[in-house]
Amino acid sequence: MIATAQTQQTPFEPMCAGLFETIDQRSDGHEIAQENSCLRAIIAELLIKNQHLRWELQKQQQMMAGA
Repeated sequence: MIATAQTQQTPFEPMCAGLFETIDQRSDGHEIAQENSCLRAIIAELLIKNQHLRWELQKQQQMMAGA
C-alpha cells in the first residue's frame, strides 16, 4: 500500500502581484530592488512549502515502516 502526502491546494498569487503593473512609474534601480525583494519572498514561501512536504513524507514513511 502506497501512502501519498496530501497538501492543501490553494491558488498561488505572489505577494507582489500588483508590482508589475506600476513598474513604469519607478526608476530602474528601484524597480530592480522591488523585483528582487518580491522574488526573495516568493522563494521563501516555496522553501517553507517544500519543508512542510518533506515533513509530511517523513511521517508517511514512518507510518508505513511501523505498520
